[in-house]
Amino acid sequence: MNINTSTSIFGIDYANSTYKNSTNKGFKKRIGLGFPFYRSPKNGYFQKVSGKELIKMCVRQLLLIEQGERLMMPLYGAGLKRFLGEPLDNFLIEDIKDTIVYNITKYMPLVSIVKIDISQPESASTELSQINIYLIVKIKEEVDSTVEVEISL
Repeated sequence: MNINTSTSIFGIDYANSTYKNSTNKGFKKRIGLGFPFYRSPKNGYFQKVSGKELIKMCVRQLLLIEQGERLMMPLYGAGLKRFLGEPLDNFLIEDIKDTIVYNITKYMPLVSIVKIDISQPESASTELSQINIYLIVKIKEEVDSTVEVEISL
C-alpha cells in the first residue's frame, strides 16, 4: 500500500517544490506590513517594512494584543493589560517576564531575548497606573543585530 505524504494546495506540490528546499536568505529579505496603519502621501495606507523595523513592530504587536483580539488565532497575544492596577512587586515583575518570554518563544522563533526591564514611572501614584517595558531582542539569523523595543501599558 502506497501512502501519499505530500500536500497540494491550489495546484502547488509543496513536497517537491523549491519553497520547501530553499535556503534561508536572511532576515533583511523578509518584508512585512507596517503597523499601525497610517496614510502616507507617498505609499498610501500600507507601508512595507523589513529587517529590524519589522521585528520591532512584530514584538510590539505581540505584547500589546490581548488574547482573543486576533481572528483565527484566539491565543495570540501576551495580554499584559491584566497586570495593570496591581502593585509592582517582585512577584508581579516575574509574572510579566514569564509571560513575555513565553509569548516571544512561542510566536517569534526568529528572535531571542537578551534583556527585559520592567519599571513604573516615578510620577505614578501608589496604584499601578502605568508599566514600562524595555526589551532587547536579538535576531537569530543575523550577526550583531539587536533590536530595542519600548512599551508603555
